[in-house]
Amino acid sequence: CEMCIRDRDRAVVREGDTTDSLFLLAAGNFIASRQDVVLDPLGPGEIIGEYALLTGAPRTATVKAVEDGLVFELPRAAMQPIMREHPQLITAMAMLMAERLQRKTPQGPSAEDIAKDLEKTARARLGL
Repeated sequence: CEMCIRDRDRAVVREGDTTDSLFLLAAGNFIASRQDVVLDPLGPGEIIGEYALLTGAPRTATVKAVEDGLVFELPRAAMQPIMREHPQLITAMAMLMAERLQRKTPQGPSAEDIAKDLEKTARARLGL
């Protein structure tokens, strides 16, 4: 687990990046945006990067600090053995991402259907 301190206005992740670490927001306030449109405020205890971690897809949003904060970076290489040992983490992260996606497109598939697809992709990526 790596620790990062992010300064105000510094991006934790940028939309389109191909990194696949998971991030735990430990302190501070952050804002998520896509194509410069603000999506969500984020704060301590939230995770970001689960979609890239689970699927290997590029980052879907930019997340910036709005004040000094503390962020823990969990690289995919560190998370992979943990997810293999505790596959319920895959399920929980897939559901979190699915709920976020479903909130943005309520007329689309249900959160449960999205989560099943994400979980299937993640398990294949991990060889489970």
